[in-house]
Amino acid sequence: MSDKEIDPQLERNRQLIFELDEIERTLVHRKKSSGISYYIPNKKQLQFHKSMARNIMLLGSNRAGKTHALVCEFIMHSTGNYSSWYPEEKRLYHAPKSLFIALSFEAIKKYIEPKFTSLLPSDLIKGTRRASDGHITQYTIKHITGNISQIDFSSQEQDSMAFEGSDYDLAGSDEPLKRYIFVAVSRGLVDRGGRFLFAMTPIIQPWMK
Repeated sequence: MSDKEIDPQLERNRQLIFELDEIERTLVHRKKSSGISYYIPNKKQLQFHKSMARNIMLLGSNRAGKTHALVCEFIMHSTGNYSSWYPEEKRLYHAPKSLFIALSFEAIKKYIEPKFTSLLPSDLIKGTRRASDGHITQYTIKHITGNISQIDFSSQEQDSMAFEGSDYDLAGSDEPLKRYIFVAVSRGLVDRGGRFLFAMTPIIQPWMK
């Protein structure tokens, strides 16, 4: 077939499909390397982010986006890169030290770290620490100020003394928290005026109600 016999519209459609495929591949890559850039909170998540309380709970059933919102909150503070809708009064203008608490080490490995991996810009991760079984115990992250933020990871399986003696700007619990852990970590938030965040389905730890 000669060039004169090629349908111009057919060739144009082929080019558009090629360009669309390139755009889709680029979006997939960007979402993998900086998923939080594409985060648009729903109504409940937005209320959670905008609350000025010291202890903030996001309650809901499974798959309601609770952990997603909690991880996004940690990432915004740790990087210093806030969405335009995030309250000015809650923003941290220094590199914070944070604590993320999960139900178990297995939960950190299976659910929490993959969530951070999908949302945290990979080029801002300056270092990681891991336990002998491979689960993440700490991220160090480049803050917009040029300093280094720190996120520690703990499990409710740990002894009570593991939660004593450290101070934090932010603490968060994925699922309801044992009372003694809440008391110990709350003491560590006092000096820095930190907040305690909860993303949970309230079916255990009835004292929290």
